[in-house]
Amino acid sequence: MTKILTTAALLAAGTMLANAALIQSTDYSAIADFSFGQPSGTNVTVTSTTQSIAGSLALTNGASSYKNTSKNLGGGKYVITPDSNVGDRNNNSWTMTLTITNNTNSAVTFNALSLGLIGTTGNGEWQNSGSGVNQNSSSLNDKTLVSNGSTAPLKPVQVAVSAGNDSVFSEVLFNMAQQAGQSASTNVPSVGYFSLASAQTINANSSLVFTITASNWTGYTGGTYAGLSSFSIGNIAIPEPSAFGLLAGVGALALVASRRRRSRKVA
Repeated sequence: MTKILTTAALLAAGTMLANAALIQSTDYSAIADFSFGQPSGTNVTVTSTTQSIAGSLALTNGASSYKNTSKNLGGGKYVITPDSNVGDRNNNSWTMTLTITNNTNSAVTFNALSLGLIGTTGNGEWQNSGSGVNQNSSSLNDKTLVSNGSTAPLKPVQVAVSAGNDSVFSEVLFNMAQQAGQSASTNVPSVGYFSLASAQTINANSSLVFTITASNWTGYTGGTYAGLSSFSIGNIAIPEPSAFGLLAGVGALALVASRRRRSRKVA
């Protein structure tokens, strides 16, 4: 059964993805959101919602440049698209690194992150669904898919993320397609929210490098360009140990009450 997340209504799932688990967007609280300016050559301006936490983006593998057709999401925010068709059957891929620097005198700790991607065609149009993968295809069984809520066929690419030397996840599919048709007019990224198996810390006046890799998924070979639209670090509330004890106690009381009711009925 395919596990699907959408931008509008993310569904919780308990399956661990390497070291990360999918979470609902409503459970996520961002510490710093990062957006991207229009590329100039290989240079990209990274803007953070938290002035004391900065970011810088670099293209490190799989492509030598960004597409000149990097798309505008409005408000000065752009999709950063390496010039590599990661959807085709040639096993193309690209890797970008996002370096996050903590410019404060205190450590920053986070236990969750979010990542957004969106697709374009070779001509730079928003990616249409075209001859994509049907959403009920058996090839998607047991796959984890991050989607933008489109009901049209999908154009999935495989995405991996690591933080420093730690893998966050390695086999999540992100849908690059918008609506059906020869060209797409909508521009809704597929955004996934993930909790980490263990919290990460960026020490005072130090940096942490995130590595983001997009590559061809064997279940789709029709072609698409994948672009980075957003990234953030944040936290998800973790219940205190006492809360787990309380829940266990409530469950035990409910079980006792149920057994008593059954005993009365038998009597």
